[in-house]
Amino acid sequence: MKRFAKVLLGAIALTATFTNLPAQAEQTKVLKFAILTPPGSSWTEEMNFLNVRLKERTNGRLKLKLYPSGVMGDEIAVIRKLRQGQLQGAALTGLGLGEIATPVRLLELPFHYQDYVTVDRVGARLKNRLAGEISKAGFVMLGWSETGFVYLFTNKPIHSLSDVADVKMWMWAGDPLAEESFKEMRVTPKPMAITDVMTSLQTGMVNGVYCPPLALLALQWQSKVKYMLDLKLTMSNSGITVTKKAWDDLSPDLQKILKEETLKTSTAIVRRSRVENEAAIGTLKRHGITVTSLTNPAEQKNFLAASGRAADRLAGKLFSASMLKEVRSLVMR
Repeated sequence: MKRFAKVLLGAIALTATFTNLPAQAEQTKVLKFAILTPPGSSWTEEMNFLNVRLKERTNGRLKLKLYPSGVMGDEIAVIRKLRQGQLQGAALTGLGLGEIATPVRLLELPFHYQDYVTVDRVGARLKNRLAGEISKAGFVMLGWSETGFVYLFTNKPIHSLSDVADVKMWMWAGDPLAEESFKEMRVTPKPMAITDVMTSLQTGMVNGVYCPPLALLALQWQSKVKYMLDLKLTMSNSGITVTKKAWDDLSPDLQKILKEETLKTSTAIVRRSRVENEAAIGTLKRHGITVTSLTNPAEQKNFLAASGRAADRLAGKLFSASMLKEVRSLVMR
């Protein structure tokens, strides 16, 4: 009888164990996400909205733990942490995405993108293929986005290509596209992480930066520069991605919800970026920043020619010559 009781108790315990397995499988999945932008910025706000929607749609089974303001380091450091499993996802600029799949940098060729029509045309042709390249590298592209057209901000007025050579220009460390472009512009930049730029502006180590107007405000660099050149350097591409490992760890229904909600977020960021960057230019003017133009409109061709030579040198390294030719054809339409 005692032996029967022991067997019965064991069976009950085993049944309880298997009964608990579904509950364990439903434990909350937490994706650690890095973001460069600070709280209150469009990017961080939209990522917070995304987190709220994910928790609501999954009944708390999926949520994000956000690390804003670059607390996880510059994008090169973030990519390393993603590959090591310390992070599962990130909102990345073109530099970070290009670190994952170098052909992505075709979306940011300097002086090639001067209007949204061109940006959208090239993106529509290339982004699916580029997402495939990102997938091959072990990541899943959840949603393409952008941070806006990039401008040059300095402490001295710029009216020609030769003027840029006199600027102590910051360059995002580890950016081969910027490095080659500056080389062709006869500029010797100061490479450093974006998280070190404010200190360098304060000390005078650099007196020139490049970024979208909204980013200048978000990073609080506007008080350290005096001039903005009214020439679009490029479009700052961006996107929201997770590691393939983190993606595969999600159930199919969570994958579907994450993809759908992130697409909403990336679309909202593009819409806000285009409106808010225009408004930011007005804000910068009110802060005392003077907008300058090229003395001779033909000078724009000099900037484009320098960028073209840089792109030619990078063909076969960052991207194929055929893809470069395709992008140039799309830009010229």
